[in-house]
Amino acid sequence: MLSSSGRGARIAPVVVVKTALRNLGIAVVGAAAATAVYAWLVEPRWLQRTRTMLHHARLPRALEGLRIGLLTDLHASRDTPAGLIARAVRMTMAEAPDLIAITGDIAEDEAVLEATLDELAALRAPLGVYIVPGNHDYRDVGIERWHDAVSRRPSLIDLTNDARVLELSASAPVGVGGNGNGGNGVGGKGIGGNRAGGVIGAGADEPIRLCIAGVDDLSEGRPDLHALHDRACRDFTILLAHNPDQAERARRGVDRVDLVISGHTHGGQVRLPGVGAIVNSAAHPDLYEAGLRRRPWTQVYTSRGVGTVHLPVRFLTRPEIAILTLTGAPRDRLTGWRRRR
Repeated sequence: MLSSSGRGARIAPVVVVKTALRNLGIAVVGAAAATAVYAWLVEPRWLQRTRTMLHHARLPRALEGLRIGLLTDLHASRDTPAGLIARAVRMTMAEAPDLIAITGDIAEDEAVLEATLDELAALRAPLGVYIVPGNHDYRDVGIERWHDAVSRRPSLIDLTNDARVLELSASAPVGVGGNGNGGNGVGGKGIGGNRAGGVIGAGADEPIRLCIAGVDDLSEGRPDLHALHDRACRDFTILLAHNPDQAERARRGVDRVDLVISGHTHGGQVRLPGVGAIVNSAAHPDLYEAGLRRRPWTQVYTSRGVGTVHLPVRFLTRPEIAILTLTGAPRDRLTGWRRRR
């Protein structure tokens, strides 16, 4: 017969194991709850400003240091409040970019479209503020209403299947820089852009022709690159496209572009450590999720965007405003160019 002390010795390890399992369960549930709260209440509003240097070996000297502000996928709605969008606009303006690109998915409801565009219309840049639609601008707002609303805000230049060529020269600027009342410095065909930190110019009499182009949404619209001028009439081309997969269609010599800036993917919106994005809306998810991708014929920058879609959560994919700087300097392969804040 076992003594009472022997039974106690056997029971004690069982109690320890049960206690450990209970504590582990509590810890797991607590961690899951904390992660859910973070993904729902914290990260979707934790706006991040990223700065990325884009190396281009044949960048015209006139464009050295040109800075592009990229805003995309605002998805203005109850889940993406006006305050977050206003903060994104302020953060972009604080960077004083030379031009600003807005690449679609502005609002998820007709009721907030006008107010959201009013906020975006406050953006100013010496070389202009350009906008193209995304798939949700078709589905949730209606593309006719979208174009009409944009057209009533002259500071926003609708580049849907369109292109502008800006002639930049330090010695003989075409047009003017920013005007006296804070408007965009876009006048007619070209810009002679004075900006903080110096003059954008080639330092020669021959102007540099910067082509800024845009296309309709790839999935809902009818993207068309025929508006691009002949390659011989443009020295550097930037293409605004909501969907980064558009880059795969800009491969021919007649319409090849130097830089594609886009959004659409939200960076997957939810990423898991060691797994990556759970869902990626790009047709080439291995190429286009977020950040910079170099292709043999172009470079593509895909922003994570500002808002959310389907579910108002983000995890390991903070909302982003991107500041892209062009340089012809050799890329530092050791430290890279990207800096985050």
